[in-house]
Amino acid sequence: MLKIPITVCHGTTSKWAEYPLMPEHLGKMFALARELGFESIKYDQLEALMDGAEPGTGDIPAQPVMFDFDHADKTMLTEIQPLLAEYGYRGTLFFHTGLMDDSRLASKVMSWDEIAQLIEFGWGIGGHTVSHPNLSRLSYTDPDGDQIEQELRIADAAMERHIGEKPKDFAYTGATWSSIAEQKVKARYRFGRLWIADNYFLADGQRTAVAELMGVGGVGEDDGGPPKAARYITVDKSTRQSHRYRLPAMEICGCLMNELDQYRNYLLGALEA
Repeated sequence: MLKIPITVCHGTTSKWAEYPLMPEHLGKMFALARELGFESIKYDQLEALMDGAEPGTGDIPAQPVMFDFDHADKTMLTEIQPLLAEYGYRGTLFFHTGLMDDSRLASKVMSWDEIAQLIEFGWGIGGHTVSHPNLSRLSYTDPDGDQIEQELRIADAAMERHIGEKPKDFAYTGATWSSIAEQKVKARYRFGRLWIADNYFLADGQRTAVAELMGVGGVGEDDGGPPKAARYITVDKSTRQSHRYRLPAMEICGCLMNELDQYRNYLLGALEA
């Protein structure tokens, strides 16, 4: 079984919740991944792996790692891109398009031209709705899925209009999910990705353990997070392969993954049989 570590963050800042993610600290995380022999992949390569490609062949490394980023924060271009490039890595940015139209946020949010620059640097992009709604709440306020369908359609159209391409992949908003949202995501995208900061999600209006949502065994670990099996993308057609519309991504600005020792152990866990 191939286990692929995948993390997500929302940009560098002096303080995110209780856990800082300064550029120097993030650079140490990238350096650690490189030291352990990991090479980054994006969703095209993940698709190839899930379709049967062998690690270590073509453009697919033997030890893949994925770096996702949510929201079009300016620091994605000014700080994170140079850090990734220093170690030969590329990321994927998932962003909700409504922020791009708010002139009050122009100093904090990337412009469409800046998004295009990231793509030129080799980054991928992904959908993340227009207004970043609570998808679990929509499961009972909009049971037919009309609102989430509109969110996806408008966001896709904005990306195609401004940068010439529609997203192929999607990241659910916050720690929220619904079965109707997943249906709509399946109709438009090849992958749907979760955001994991602790052991629970709001799913279809209920507080739900991450392991239950992902269909893996176990309840949780001593650090307050989900079972280790729920922390990696797994690729193995003969056993259990990750659900393409419930891919995990571990938040590195939170209590589960902020410290370098935590991140090291996470990467080493991917190398275990």
